[in-house]
Amino acid sequence: MSTEQPREPEPVALFCGFLRAILDASKPLTHARTSDPAEAVVLGTLMRARELAAGVVSELEAGRGRNAMPLARHLFEEYLVVSYVLDDPEPRLDQYRASEAQSRLDMARQGDLLDHMPPEQRAMLEGIEAAARAKQQAATQGRAAVSPSDRGTLPTLRSMASAVDALTDYRFFYAGVSRYSHPNLSNVSAYLLIDDAGRSFSRSDAPDPPLLAQAGAFAVEYFLRLVRRASATLGNHPEVDSALEELVPEYNARVAVRPIPGLPPRKPL
Repeated sequence: MSTEQPREPEPVALFCGFLRAILDASKPLTHARTSDPAEAVVLGTLMRARELAAGVVSELEAGRGRNAMPLARHLFEEYLVVSYVLDDPEPRLDQYRASEAQSRLDMARQGDLLDHMPPEQRAMLEGIEAAARAKQQAATQGRAAVSPSDRGTLPTLRSMASAVDALTDYRFFYAGVSRYSHPNLSNVSAYLLIDDAGRSFSRSDAPDPPLLAQAGAFAVEYFLRLVRRASATLGNHPEVDSALEELVPEYNARVAVRPIPGLPPRKPL
């Protein structure tokens, strides 16, 4: 009888396996029906997060860490906003709507598209924007600082990260990962080699294991946290909770406790 221990999966296979398991576990939540505003925000966020997680799996398996990392950052942002809103929904749902209205109107103004917007939609968005602006002005009169609940719109992502105890990962994503999300020489040099004569050659497309591990770990952690929040908010899905809780000790044992090359130490989930 062989006493050889089974080999631990490579990091890409490991993280893709966890992401697929969370996708399977969260599927029942997508059938939820609600008219509650907070639940509707959570449900829509979950739908988008599932697509992002599937995208991370695809990019990890293709060895494209530079594409997987921005998708992992988007998962982090989805978790960040929905968690911040759910922690105090009474003022923050209105701030969420106001931020969305302001964003859509700003885009329309910059593209000279306001006149092409349906009149009813434009009136609704401008009404929300005006109410948020009035709230903000009223809150700032005679005050040196405005409390988060008195704001007209959501605060910055950094402020939200601080409020939900995710500031360290925020710094990682915005100090380091931004270079994978925007056009720059770092990205160009990852695909080309320039010799002394100025001739360009395609670089080897060999995967970057540390980058793949980082993207996989962050995607798993924030997708799982987001699904946990969604399940708690949408309620009455014990099969989802049970499936997630089975994954947590396995993830902790294989990732948080056991070092993976190129991956900074992770806290247990």
